Amino acid sequence: MNIFEWYKHLDMRLKLGIVLLTFGVVGLLNFFSVTYFKKIQELDTAVVDAAGRQRMLSQRIAFFSEQIFRGRLEVKDKLKSAIDLCDISLQSLKNGGVAPGIANNIQLPRVSNSVLPTLQRAETSWEVYREEAEVFVNDSAATVSGITENNAIIYIENNAADMLAKFNDLVKAYVSESQSKQSQLGWLLLAFLAINAVFVWLGFLITSKYVREPILQVLNHVSLLSQGNLGQHQYKYVSSDEIGTAVESLKKFDLNLLEAAKFAQQIGEGQYDYAYHKTSDSDKLGGALLEMRDKLLRFSDMEKKQSWTTKGMAYFSDILRSDHNDVVSLSSSLIKEIVKYMGANQGALFILNEDTEDEPLMELVAAYAWDRQKYLTKNVKKGHGVTGQIWLEGRTWYMTEIPQNYINIRSGLGDAVPSSICILPLKVEDKVLGILEIASFNELEQYQIDFLEELGQSIASTLENAKVAERTRALLKASQQQTEQLRSQEEEMRQNQEELQSTQEEMERQKAELEMEILKLNKLLHGKAAAKTG
Repeated sequence: MNIFEWYKHLDMRLKLGIVLLTFGVVGLLNFFSVTYFKKIQELDTAVVDAAGRQRMLSQRIAFFSEQIFRGRLEVKDKLKSAIDLCDISLQSLKNGGVAPGIANNIQLPRVSNSVLPTLQRAETSWEVYREEAEVFVNDSAATVSGITENNAIIYIENNAADMLAKFNDLVKAYVSESQSKQSQLGWLLLAFLAINAVFVWLGFLITSKYVREPILQVLNHVSLLSQGNLGQHQYKYVSSDEIGTAVESLKKFDLNLLEAAKFAQQIGEGQYDYAYHKTSDSDKLGGALLEMRDKLLRFSDMEKKQSWTTKGMAYFSDILRSDHNDVVSLSSSLIKEIVKYMGANQGALFILNEDTEDEPLMELVAAYAWDRQKYLTKNVKKGHGVTGQIWLEGRTWYMTEIPQNYINIRSGLGDAVPSSICILPLKVEDKVLGILEIASFNELEQYQIDFLEELGQSIASTLENAKVAERTRALLKASQQQTEQLRSQEEEMRQNQEELQSTQEEMERQKAELEMEILKLNKLLHGKAAAKTG
């Protein structure tokens, strides 16, 4: 209960006595105020001195930095002392504390809000200015006149005047604040004199103030509430008497109705996380609103999950329908988009390879982690490790308690241990065509796992079709090669046949010529034989 609430319950005699006593209290307050402002003046003087020293220190820092740059390394300690003193004093001005060497090490107050922007501007420039100056006191820095020192001295020479100006602005701000405080002291003393007169006048108005006006206020509030006007009342009267109790009840009733209206409005806009509580166990309106919120929240959550699943399936269906050159390209696109859509951090896609010499293997064809494509090589045998066991059993595996070395040893997807990992087979009917691994720093909900399983069936069908298409392209290519080879052989045979036909015709011609020669020879022989006989 404050003083005004207590005062309302006193009779007039005590109230008037309190008014007279108040004049004496005001006189004492005048005395203590003067003493207080004198102390404030001393603090202001110390603050101004500390701020003023910052100007000198910034110039000393520039001077010593230039001396060190020119080879006078013996002033390093002086430069370091100037930097430390300037930094300590600036922090004391900002957060309160002792600025060494100022007014017998008086405890400085924390910077006021009026000066804070000016100090922050000076502090921002000082941070860079100090870093550049510290280059000359850092033993591990480059040699004097090196690249680091060149950049630092150029910065200091170019910004020394600006640093001085900002510290000078800080001094002006403190001086202005001090002058304002001194002005306030005079106004405060005048205010106390005015208060003495005001208390006399208030004594005559106290009855009207705390009896008639509260009753009119209650009537006005009831009238506004009956018209449905909520949150438009100013409940100024506060008391523990009957009128005060009525006003407080109206205030609570108004606020409760207004909060219920805001809650209903937020629910209508879909803001289901808006904080609202029943005023009591018998608050039927509040209970009905909370029950409505819970039902709408459940429906909205189901709708969001369904929408997320539907959107995801449509998105990945487009990817699965897109034109990919080979299974590896398709797998790389899939694992990258799955990791992003799930909000996960790592993922891997294994595909069954049945064209091995010994036994079928699950080959890691695509991996994605930390927003980058990973190029890893890994083969898994059936029944070996978690991935191989999933291949063998053909069921989804989800785990939230993951060993520290699981990712490095088993998955090879990264160094950080995730919060959950989901491994599921990509099946067409009962045949496992691949394995999908998703690791996340967040635990997956059941609808997300269901989404992965549904997506896995589509991926398996697409991968099977892609592999069939790839085999078809390979067979087509082989067929084309065979066709070209046959065409080449056919052309060669045609050329051979033409050469053979040409040879045969030549032989026929030579045969005919030979037969003609034989006939001539026979005729000649017959002629000679006939001549001998004759």
